[in-house]
Amino acid sequence: MSQKELQLYRERFIEIMWASKEVRDHRITALMDDMKKVYNIPDLYSAAFEFNNPEVMQLYREISYAKDLIRR
Repeated sequence: MSQKELQLYRERFIEIMWASKEVRDHRITALMDDMKKVYNIPDLYSAAFEFNNPEVMQLYREISYAKDLIRR
């Protein structure tokens, strides 16, 4: 994981948040799926993964929270 790579995901997230509400949910889901594949994020909580990848999990959680807010 490089900082540059993580920054690209953050920029993609910011761009998504400017999209219309109808588009955001699908694009956020795709972004989360991409991050899960690239960083091998486990489906269930893993303290070890969280400890070893705090920056990845911080961004992933931020994206997840935004998705929940969009659906409300």
